[in-house]
Amino acid sequence: MLDKKKYYTALVLLAVSFVSIYYVPYLYYYFGNQMEVYFVTDQETIASFVAIYGLVAFFLYIPAGIVADIFGAKKLLVFSLAATAVLSALYAMTDSVQVVKWITIGMAITTILTFWSAWLKSIARAGGEENYAKSYGYVYAMTGVFTVIFGNICVFLVGNDAQNLPRVLWFYTVIYLLTAVLVYFIFPSDHDGDKIVTKDEDKFKFANLLQVMKMPAVWYIGFAIMAWYMFQGTLAAYNKLLPFYFNTTDAQTNFVAVWRTSGVIILAGPFAVWLQSKFKPTAKTMQILAAGAVVLMAGLIMLTKMDVPAIVAIAFILLIAFVSLGCRSIYYAAMGDVKIPVLVVGTATGFISLIAYLSDTFIHTWVANIINDGDNGVYAEGFNKLFLLQYGILAFAVVMTYMIYREAKKANNKA
Repeated sequence: MLDKKKYYTALVLLAVSFVSIYYVPYLYYYFGNQMEVYFVTDQETIASFVAIYGLVAFFLYIPAGIVADIFGAKKLLVFSLAATAVLSALYAMTDSVQVVKWITIGMAITTILTFWSAWLKSIARAGGEENYAKSYGYVYAMTGVFTVIFGNICVFLVGNDAQNLPRVLWFYTVIYLLTAVLVYFIFPSDHDGDKIVTKDEDKFKFANLLQVMKMPAVWYIGFAIMAWYMFQGTLAAYNKLLPFYFNTTDAQTNFVAVWRTSGVIILAGPFAVWLQSKFKPTAKTMQILAAGAVVLMAGLIMLTKMDVPAIVAIAFILLIAFVSLGCRSIYYAAMGDVKIPVLVVGTATGFISLIAYLSDTFIHTWVANIINDGDNGVYAEGFNKLFLLQYGILAFAVVMTYMIYREAKKANNKA
């Protein structure tokens, strides 16, 4: 474990690197409307950038752990940030949809294969394995803070002019390079060449993957996280819903997007942790949050039929995001509830990620197709279909969390 000063410095850098490195691949979440104008295309095409990213990333989660073991976390973090800076700069200099698609593929490599597991291992390394939960909690809380800070800077940089979009990409190019330099000089190197030191039995083995695949709880957790991740993905459509029903400007919509996507995690995370301490196991808390989302969704649907100020709808949208991001901050804790053996926790996390983030390959284009009126616009019936989809996703989440709850009870009975 690092000393106190270096420990918190490392956590800050890990939070900054996480927030920044995933912003550009998911630019659609924040500036989907502006991207549509800038690239002179439609929502389906813009959403396909995320789908391509998700498809490539899908095949990289498990290999990412192997790469981290081979090359070491610090080297991979520096490489990932520097390489993503190059790709972000190229992104800023093009208005070609085809070029962006290739850049997106490159970013899947630099943000998943060489970054994801290295980032997780760096958190464990910073505070030691005994403080992993605390370290992850601190980092996650800080990601909310930096998301709001960076997000609002980007909203200011773009304003109401879609042609200012490259400013965001140049901003993050600078952030990537600065963070890479700081990580290089501040993060310590291990005596064995900067690798994360693990016992031989803790390193990836094919047998571990087979063992994980035989655990029903791992599948249930993967699908539960997938459901909540899909639900969070559908909320990007609210960038279209707000101006359609409540006449918000692009700047107002983007401001809401910053808080909707990650900003509310600053409060939602601690709230979910508190709720989980009152209603164990984690699956029960996730069901309570799902019930809250159902009620809030009903309220938002009613507002679309009424003549109300935009601020009322914005409040409901942020509360829905609050519930969704609150669940996001605790759903991996379900792994502890079902007593997944320590020996295969790393492999289990990789396999769960493989399942959970599969939705990146289709949810965004699916939603874009649902709300599109066929004439490069949106329509009310499309949003009605979206609401039905969201309720279906929440129902699926409830079923999966119930199965997790059953597995947790079985595990506790055996203990």
